[in-house]
Amino acid sequence: MKCKSSFLTDAASSVALIATLVAVAPAASADDNLSWGAEANVMWPFMPGGIAEFRLTRTVANLGGNATEVIGGLHSDFSQRYRKDQPKVFVLASTFGVRQFLWRGLHVELHANVGWGHAEPDFDRLASSAWVFAGWRFDFGSRFYALARGGVGYVFPMHAPWPNATTGALPVGDLHLGVRF
Repeated sequence: MKCKSSFLTDAASSVALIATLVAVAPAASADDNLSWGAEANVMWPFMPGGIAEFRLTRTVANLGGNATEVIGGLHSDFSQRYRKDQPKVFVLASTFGVRQFLWRGLHVELHANVGWGHAEPDFDRLASSAWVFAGWRFDFGSRFYALARGGVGYVFPMHAPWPNATTGALPVGDLHLGVRF
């Protein structure tokens, strides 16, 4: 299955759209000097392996100490699968979503990944998934933090990134390290 759409054009358009949405989102207040954040998933590159996730966050509301953040970033899966039932693959996707803090560090997050999947020799298609997480943010001073989360993701069958990919609901957990600025 070969698509005629240019992967690089689609990826660049997604990144530009997410960067624009995050950049124009209003800050929490004029007094909030730390309304931006940058974070990386530090667990998935090693377990299950080969997956990287980098995100920017922007606080758009902060009512009663319960912040609402918008999320934009990149998700890549360059894990090389050399089993007979799994071809050599990659996925490059944009990430967008929202995180709502409920009490202190307790939060819920909804986000989606939309991008391009490729499997050798010539399988290319749109890849998409949706995720729901709940977790806790641990603050280390006013700038640095860690997010420990668990949840469930859903890989849409019609957008599976390669033939025979696992689709449907998947239990997940992760750990992000971040900095506010």
